[in-house]
Amino acid sequence: EEVWDKAQEVLSANKVKIKGNVKKNYLLRGLLKCAHCGYSFSGAFTGKYVYYSDIGRYAWRSHRLEKPCIGKTLQQKWVEDTVWESCMTYIRDPQLVVKSAKSRDNSEELEKEIALIRTKIAHNGVENQRLIDLYKAGLISLEAVTGEFEKVKAEKDMLQKQLDQLEYDLRTEKDMHDVSSTISDLEQMQQLLESPTLDFDVKKTVVDTMIEKILVDSIAETITIHFAFGDTVTHKI
Repeated sequence: EEVWDKAQEVLSANKVKIKGNVKKNYLLRGLLKCAHCGYSFSGAFTGKYVYYSDIGRYAWRSHRLEKPCIGKTLQQKWVEDTVWESCMTYIRDPQLVVKSAKSRDNSEELEKEIALIRTKIAHNGVENQRLIDLYKAGLISLEAVTGEFEKVKAEKDMLQKQLDQLEYDLRTEKDMHDVSSTISDLEQMQQLLESPTLDFDVKKTVVDTMIEKILVDSIAETITIHFAFGDTVTHKI
């Protein structure tokens, strides 16, 4: 429902933008990012050619870069057709999300790491008690035990941070693999595409809702689509 509501909001927002002084519609506006300089790609046309160009390449001086980025210029038709077909692959078969989620599931490994960190924290507490017992038995000075306590505490703080991060990662992993809502959202996307005339507003809404970003790697000569539901798809340029 949340993604579906977002789609409706995006559709409304795009309609407002498109009614403005936009001379050319760019389906991937705001989504293409350079993997090298981090800047976006912007659409441009010369009257004959339409393309997306890396801002870090053609406007590097105004962005105070040391030199132009190596970002490639992408032909609009090719990159938009490629990305659109990737979106349609999931819309036609939402069960692909389930298969992909299972292949990426790292929950078991995270749970093992969490158990190991908890064991270390428990051992940390045992070490504290051992130091106390040594001090009470007169086998270690107050200065020495204080120094050891500080080391043990520092180690415990480090372990706790690791544990907090791992538990967060595990929660995120489990949320990501709860794909039932994503499947429902993709099925509802099909409703947006049932119109006899598939206009730009609808297509822009679909890509803005489904995709977080598209990274363009000009060295590897690839574009990698990062979908909102966790999948990535890479295409050669």
